[in-house]
Order: sequence, then C-alpha cells, then structure tokens
Amino acid sequence: MALALEATPAVASPVATGPANTAIIVSATNAPRPVPGSDGMVHLDYDLLVTNAFAGAVTLSEIAVEAPDGSVLLRLAGDELVAATQPLLGGTPTDSIPASGAVAVVMDVVVPLDKVPAAVHNRIAYDLAPGTHATATFARAATDT
Repeated sequence: MALALEATPAVASPVATGPANTAIIVSATNAPRPVPGSDGMVHLDYDLLVTNAFAGAVTLSEIAVEAPDGSVLLRLAGDELVAATQPLLGGTPTDSIPASGAVAVVMDVVVPLDKVPAAVHNRIAYDLAPGTHATATFARAATDT
C-alpha cells in the first residue's frame, strides 16, 4: 500500500493570505483504494479522521476532493457531509466536532476507469464561530495501486 501524506494546511479568510495554523488536524486512515464498482466506475475509498484542536466547537461546512490538476472529484456539503461524518465513539451523523473531539468522514470518490488520479488532495472548509470561516488543504494521498 502506498500512502503519502502532506500536511500543508493553509487557512483562508478575508484577512489571512498565507499559510497559518488551523483548528483541525486531518489524517487519512489509508491510501485511497481504487475499487471497481458494478456501476462501471472506480470508487476511491478511504476515511478521513478530523480532530478538533481548538478550544471551541468546529463545524465542517464542506470537503472537496481534488485531483493534482485542481479538478474537483467530489464535493460534500450539507446533508451529504453530515451523512458521511460520524463521531469516533458512536452517535448520530454530524458536521460539528466538539473541542478536543474527533470524527471520521467516509470518502467515496467516484471516477471513470480511465480517470483514476495518481493522488488526491482534501480541501476542508469549516467554521469556528458564526462569521469565522476557514479553509485548509490536507492529506495529499497517493492512490493505492
């Protein structure tokens, strides 16, 4: 199994313009595993562990999975993001991570057989408090071939 993680978070807000600290720590449990589906597509399956390193709750607002060329392969937001996100110690699906808490996000990136990327980047947008929005890019993961 090949797995390359690159923790290069860059927080974007109306006033921040460069790399900065982020309130979340993200890791992939495994390299995106290409699995042929009965739908004729390839499913890149992996999980993200998202830990809140902030003193208050963090609310996930979007996870975008990008190919190396920047094209968006999957965008989870709203109900789709909630359905894919579970607290580690059980409970109902959620988009909120309590202080010092963690969640697992089940990722299923569907691509055509001839478009399986060599790696993916996970861009995560989140809110610390109403009106405080940040975006960070994490877990550059090479696909498991």
